[in-house]
Amino acid sequence: MTRSILLLILASSAALVIGYSLAPAGKVAGPSVLAPDFVELGLHDVGKLIVTTLMITNRGDGELNLKRKSVSCGCLQMEARIDGSSSDADQIALPPGGSVELLVRLSVGSAPRPSLLESVSFTTNDPSRPILNIQFHAELQGAMVAKPTEVLLRNLKPGEELRLSIRIQHRDRVKPFELEEIRSTLAGVVDVEGCTAISGLGAGESAESEVRIRVRAPATPQAFTGFLEVIEDEKGTPALRIPVHGESVAPVGIQPPVLVLPRFESGKSTYSGKAVCRSSRSVPFTLKLIEAPAGCRVRLSPLQDDTAYLIVVEVDKATAETADGPATITLRAEGEGIAETVSMSVRFWRPK
Repeated sequence: MTRSILLLILASSAALVIGYSLAPAGKVAGPSVLAPDFVELGLHDVGKLIVTTLMITNRGDGELNLKRKSVSCGCLQMEARIDGSSSDADQIALPPGGSVELLVRLSVGSAPRPSLLESVSFTTNDPSRPILNIQFHAELQGAMVAKPTEVLLRNLKPGEELRLSIRIQHRDRVKPFELEEIRSTLAGVVDVEGCTAISGLGAGESAESEVRIRVRAPATPQAFTGFLEVIEDEKGTPALRIPVHGESVAPVGIQPPVLVLPRFESGKSTYSGKAVCRSSRSVPFTLKLIEAPAGCRVRLSPLQDDTAYLIVVEVDKATAETADGPATITLRAEGEGIAETVSMSVRFWRPK
C-alpha cells in the first residue's frame, strides 16, 4: 500500500512544494523510481523565467531507464545533471541507488492569466510505475512592464544634467500590490526624484506609475551602466529591473589621439600621418591650430559640413630622427556648445 509525503522547501522568496508518491519502505527488487508527481512553484510575475531543480532516484537493485515521452509546452525545458556533467533529459540511465538532478526552466508568457500548469512525462522500466508524469504549477500575478523598457543616455556632455520620466504599468494583478520604492544602482549619476505612489492595488486591478529621474553625466568622459529597481511591498527584492546605459563624451574628440610616425614618402624628406577631429553631436565647429613643435606642419581640412576636420601632420625627416620624445599638437575647437582645447601626440618610430 502506498503512502504520500509532502516536502516543503523554501527557495528564495517563493515556496516550492514537491509531492511524492512512495512505495512501502524496504528493499525494492528491480528498478524503482522515486520522483515527485507535482511541483508547486509559488507566485511569479508574468513574462518571467522560472528556474527550479528536482531529483529522480533509483531505489531499486536494478538499473532504471527513463525516456522522455512528452512535454506539454515548448516553454518547459529540462537538463539532466549527473556527477557534475550536464546533458539533455531525453534518456536517463540510473544504476541502483543512483540519482539525477533535473534543472527545469519554465518560461511564463506575457499574456496575463491567474496560473499555469505544465507537465513532462517519461516512460520507465519500473513495472510499478511505467509512466512517470511530473506536473509544475505556478500562480501568476499579472504583468509589470516599463516604458521604455530600458534607458539609453548616449552622447551626454560631461557634467550635463537632464530629467526624464519612465512609466511603469501594473496590469491584471492576481495578488494585492503596493509600490514600496524605486531605487537606482547608479547613485549620483541617475537618481530617482519621485514617483506616483500605488497603494492597495487589488486583484484584477491595473494602474500606472510615473517615475521621475535626474541624470548627472560624469564630469569626465566615461561609460556607465546600471539599473532602476522596482521594489514591491516590503520584500526588498526587485520585482522589476530597468537597464540604464549611458556615456559621457567630450564635445569633440580626435581619433587616433596618438600618431605613430614615420611613414617615409618616396622622393620627399618628410614623415606624415592623418587624424580626424569630430563633433560627438554632429554640430558644426571651427578648428584652429594653437601650437605645433618646430619642424612639424599641420593642415586642417573641414569635412561633413564642418562637423569634422581632417588633420594632416607632416614632420621633417631630420626632426623625426632627432626627436627625444613625443611631440604635442594643440588645437582649439569652437561652435555652438563647443569651446574646447584639444591635443594630440606625435610619436616617432625608428626601425632597428
